[in-house]
Amino acid sequence: MENDGADLSHAWQELIDQLHASERSLVEWRADGPLDPIDLAEGYRFVLHNLRYGIDFMIESDPERPRFTLMADAITKIFGDNRDAIYYYTNISGKNGARYRIRGIRGDCCYISFTTHRGKDRGNPMQPIV
Repeated sequence: MENDGADLSHAWQELIDQLHASERSLVEWRADGPLDPIDLAEGYRFVLHNLRYGIDFMIESDPERPRFTLMADAITKIFGDNRDAIYYYTNISGKNGARYRIRGIRGDCCYISFTTHRGKDRGNPMQPIV
């Protein structure tokens, strides 16, 4: 396509702008006064974890060849996830009645769950759960 370069440049600039906005939010936080250096460092860390997750899940993920991507674990936290849980995500294609088989070793985990969402907006937590 003719505008692919312009579209990519625009998307890149939006990412940079969002990173700047995230930093401003951290630096200007005033709920109980400015963040102390440790909380500020944790804020930057949180932003970087989300950036890493977004790259893995939204860019590197191929719905035609799904693979699970680590989203949250004991180190990488996303919002209000369970501190003892490990979360993985993947994108799958629902085209032409696609079917998938999940293989692995459950190990000693006491609970395992799979949830599917549908919709065009990949990664939107408000997508319908199927």
